[in-house]
Amino acid sequence: MENYNVVKILKSFSKKEIILFERFLLSPYFTEGKNIRSKIVVKYFKLLKGFYPSFDFKEFTKEFMFSRLYPNLKYKDEVMRKINSDLLKLEEEFLIQLELEKDEIGSRKFLINQLIERDLGSLFNKSFDSMINYLNGTERDTEFFYQTYISWEKYLYFYIGKKNYYKLEDSFKNINNFSFMFCLIH
Repeated sequence: MENYNVVKILKSFSKKEIILFERFLLSPYFTEGKNIRSKIVVKYFKLLKGFYPSFDFKEFTKEFMFSRLYPNLKYKDEVMRKINSDLLKLEEEFLIQLELEKDEIGSRKFLINQLIERDLGSLFNKSFDSMINYLNGTERDTEFFYQTYISWEKYLYFYIGKKNYYKLEDSFKNINNFSFMFCLIH
């Protein structure tokens, strides 16, 4: 079982990440109430956690895990494969979440995208201003000009849809300025 991707990812987790991952799994948003297998996946993780960090005990086999999950049933490999697959998907979602938390600009862009998609103008403006203020506090490097350009492009996209041509003037001006600056530093 040591070679399963599910275990490889768990081995890569720090002690703190193991705790965070368990909280993630217990979050109703990701598991609770989706189906009966969700409860089994959480139970399976808790069993796996008992083998953390080495995962090299003699009992660490698929059959042993199955017998702990389903004490009255005969071992079925397809069931274990499905549980491993479900847990792997949740581990991947957790890794995405960890990365999102580290990426301030990416997180803000995702929020702006959702606000555009939901046509939430006042929240969009507030988030856009927050993004520009955040970017203005960063170093004036290639990433700054690129991200500022992208932000103004989103602003333009939002107000084109609104047919608010007054707001578009600022957007065109800033897109041109940041495009020019981006080209200059390359």
